[in-house]
Amino acid sequence: MINMQNVTFRYGKRAPIILNDLSLTIEQGSSVALLGRSGSGKTTLSRLLLGLMKPTEGNIIIQGELATKAPKGIGQLVHQHPESSLNSKRSIVESVEEPLLQLGLSRKERERQVREMLLEVGLDESFFYRYPDQMSGGQLQRVCIARALIAKPAFVVLDEVVNRLDVQTKVKLLDLLRVLKHSHQLTYLFVTHDVTSAEYTCDTIYRLENGTIQSQ
Repeated sequence: MINMQNVTFRYGKRAPIILNDLSLTIEQGSSVALLGRSGSGKTTLSRLLLGLMKPTEGNIIIQGELATKAPKGIGQLVHQHPESSLNSKRSIVESVEEPLLQLGLSRKERERQVREMLLEVGLDESFFYRYPDQMSGGQLQRVCIARALIAKPAFVVLDEVVNRLDVQTKVKLLDLLRVLKHSHQLTYLFVTHDVTSAEYTCDTIYRLENGTIQSQ
């Protein structure tokens, strides 16, 4: 599914090395956690996987294609600040519908898919036409998950998605992610500094230290 081959990355020729000769394979359908302290390079690695940046050296192959040339939407990101990734002037339905607008679907079909996806993440019709400032952090994270999955990605990068939630909300969201992984046949990269959440959610755990990956 994902194969990182001797990847090195720095933000300029004289800048410090962020990732150093890093190799990693993520199998289709697996759930892999990447642990690391703030500044360890977790976000940089995520952006490389999503094709948003190119490695300084090495290659990242996703389903046989270079990450920067992989089909648009093959990977999706859900990060820890849902309020900053949602337009405050758009209703929840409008935000989730956005990835479908370029696909040539009829309005009726888009509405059907959005409705089904929101219900699947646990948001009933009472939430459909609310705005972000009318919802809790856990509810907004469900909206962001719905928007990511409606694009039908092969893999999802979950960047500290439960970091700011209380314990009860966190467990419910992690349970939802496990269900969605199986129902949508997803591959997860779970980026976090929370060992407990990683162990609860993932099959394999790696630690990122000094620009290299180590087994947990």
